[in-house]
Amino acid sequence: MTMLMQWLQVLVPAGVLWLSVAATFLKDKTFFEQESAFVQFLLLLPLLALIALGVYAAGTVLYKTFTFNDCTEASKDLQKDVAEAKEFLKKNNLVD
Repeated sequence: MTMLMQWLQVLVPAGVLWLSVAATFLKDKTFFEQESAFVQFLLLLPLLALIALGVYAAGTVLYKTFTFNDCTEASKDLQKDVAEAKEFLKKNNLVD
């Protein structure tokens, strides 16, 4: 089973449940006419979940960026390979 299918197995039933509850509360009144703060929170829940997901994703990217390890050995190996390639190209008169 792919990750897409796993996510859809959770999101589709949750979305249908939220939609049915939201439709029940919005049957007679608009969003701004709701008296209860809980109902307004419930109606804004998908937007809040999307914002939380964005904050989590940004935090994860920033954390991974700040804790990225320096690869000094790999850098030296790469510079050595580049020098060898330049030498090979000069020896075969492919580069000035």
